Amino acid sequence: ATEAVNISVFKGHLIAAAFGLAFIGVWLDYIELGSGRDLAVAAGLYVLALLSKETALAFAGLAGVAWACFGRRRDRLIGLGLLTGESLVYLAFRFLWLRQPPPLPGFFHHSTLLSLAWYLRALAWPWPLCLEHTLTGGSWAVAALGAWLLAVWTSRRRPVRLWLALWPAIAMLPFLHLVAFANHSAVADRYLYLPVAGFSLFLADLVGAGYGVWALAGLVLAWFASA
Repeated sequence: ATEAVNISVFKGHLIAAAFGLAFIGVWLDYIELGSGRDLAVAAGLYVLALLSKETALAFAGLAGVAWACFGRRRDRLIGLGLLTGESLVYLAFRFLWLRQPPPLPGFFHHSTLLSLAWYLRALAWPWPLCLEHTLTGGSWAVAALGAWLLAVWTSRRRPVRLWLALWPAIAMLPFLHLVAFANHSAVADRYLYLPVAGFSLFLADLVGAGYGVWALAGLVLAWFASA
């Protein structure tokens, strides 16, 4: 996905993903160890991600699902409360305090499931790489959603793998047309910066479990072929 290089303003997505991934790493340490220092660092990184792009709110969702998958310890609720508070303060600042820009003329109302299917398909076959995309249904959408649901179902007894299987959908929530938003096109490559991280970790977990090497090799071949 080359948009962050071609159009500088889109780098906010990449910077938010960088701070957000650092936040997730420290947050997982906090869930495991309960260190107040880890919580303070995680909270700071989350703020930096939010200040880079408002879609970094998805990281709070990833953090909450991680807590649910990895034990639901009540003494970690203070961390979830802190993230919720930061999110609410940011939302008030971003949408109530700051002056909103004039709306763009085109707003896109699309199926959430179709949007999710497009991004899931793009994780495995990122073609074509361009600024603007169309969004039309087809058998590919059913296949993409079916493959993802199968991955979630087969991972249900493995907390780490389940979290990683859910990661792409959670990370894409801001872009699934749950709320109408204006853009050059209905879907965009740059929105995959965060989802592709969870998808890659999911594949790494499969390889580490002793299988999935051939699937990984096929994916690498698909990426190179599309590029």
